[in-house]
Amino acid sequence: MSTKSCGGCMNDIRTRECLKCYKCQSWFDFLVVPEKRFKSMGPESRINWNCPGCRSTEPKLDNTNTPIRATQASSPIDTHKQTSLCSSNVTKRNKKQQGEASNLSSDDTVMEITGRALREIVRQEIESAIGVLVTEQFKKINDLVTSFQQSLTFFNEQYENMKAILEDRSTKILQLEKENSTLTPVCAEGFPYTWY
Repeated sequence: MSTKSCGGCMNDIRTRECLKCYKCQSWFDFLVVPEKRFKSMGPESRINWNCPGCRSTEPKLDNTNTPIRATQASSPIDTHKQTSLCSSNVTKRNKKQQGEASNLSSDDTVMEITGRALREIVRQEIESAIGVLVTEQFKKINDLVTSFQQSLTFFNEQYENMKAILEDRSTKILQLEKENSTLTPVCAEGFPYTWY
């Protein structure tokens, strides 16, 4: 069995549900024809279906009601009728529509201003959030430094107390050594001790 390839995407068609163009005889899958549309088509519609490429080459509908028409030989009366028909087909803009255009440009200006204002608001919010975070961090650091200072003050007081006690004891030791050195020769001479 030969495989069919899609005339639109050039992929192989692996399903039976596909359409064949009536004019060019090319096969098309669901990338070109949506599955929902395929299922809503009857058998006759599927047989007479034209692909987008063939449909684009078909002549369009009659253009007699458009400002541009095929040239025809006509009398001056017909020319006048055609001119009036042509002018009736020309769209005339009124002041309201021009006002709407200025409203659109003012809307663009408002959007531009709004964009600038939005950027400014976002910038201010970010600065505020960063300011709050920095303030919180500085407060934590300040609390830690204060706690460290209190601890340092406590240890300094303890050191000063121990230093004072040590000096006092050193003074007493020196005094006792002096007394001991003066009493030692007296004891060596045989000074009698009397105990009461």
